[in-house]
Amino acid sequence: MGKPWLFRLAAGLAAAVWTCAAAGSATAQVLVGPARIEALVESGTRLAPIRVENRGDKPVRIVAYTGFGDHDLGGAPIYYDDAEARAASAQYLHLDPPGIRLEPGDVGFIHGTVRLPAGFSGSLYPVVFLEVRPDAPGWPGTVQAVTRVAVVTLLYTKEAYPRIIAEEALVRPHPDGDGLEVAVRVRNEGNRHGLASGTVSVEDGTGTVLARLPLTPGLVLPGSRRELVSRWLPPDGGSGRYRAVVQVDGPGPPVEVAFALGPALALAGGTGR
Repeated sequence: MGKPWLFRLAAGLAAAVWTCAAAGSATAQVLVGPARIEALVESGTRLAPIRVENRGDKPVRIVAYTGFGDHDLGGAPIYYDDAEARAASAQYLHLDPPGIRLEPGDVGFIHGTVRLPAGFSGSLYPVVFLEVRPDAPGWPGTVQAVTRVAVVTLLYTKEAYPRIIAEEALVRPHPDGDGLEVAVRVRNEGNRHGLASGTVSVEDGTGTVLARLPLTPGLVLPGSRRELVSRWLPPDGGSGRYRAVVQVDGPGPPVEVAFALGPALALAGGTGR
């Protein structure tokens, strides 16, 4: 399958999405849900349907197709819907129907059926894109706004497992200027998405633990990296040398980073010990 985005997808959307598309002088209000579908699958599995409701006062057309996605270090989604991504994703997830027309008050459903090659083991993460188009006279000859909603899927087989490890850590000023931020970069070496979490222990120069802090958890996709962070508020007058020990839940050793606080703040990066 060649492309890295075939097995990556950003997630974490709400359970339902409101979208608005201009339709002449009116506004088409369409409710789409769920925004995320997670399922244990095999070839032929029929996913939970995507429900689309037209709550506006004008008819609309819904055009559905698939693509892929990725996420950045902060977990923000990156979508791929070019011709190659559409063709590749359609091999694994078949949509029926690929489009529907909804009068005001109508409800429609789009179903997805999983298609896996023989012997497939692991996970895949196609995105279902729904374009909301006004079904107005003159369309598409006139200029009209088109809104798109992304419904993410997290699909995996029985033999798929995450394996999240910590790669490196650093200490830096918190973005809002209040305290310090301990950040750890993690990588998922498994073949299924997993929720990364862990703790940070801050020690002073004598090895005394001053604080134990949770890392903000985040979903990490197979082959992807993500940054988890935690905030520490140093004590007043806390000049000196410190050490942050980061333990990510799961396999792998802790990661530690030494840093110093003083008149001129010194920060250093570290790697697994």
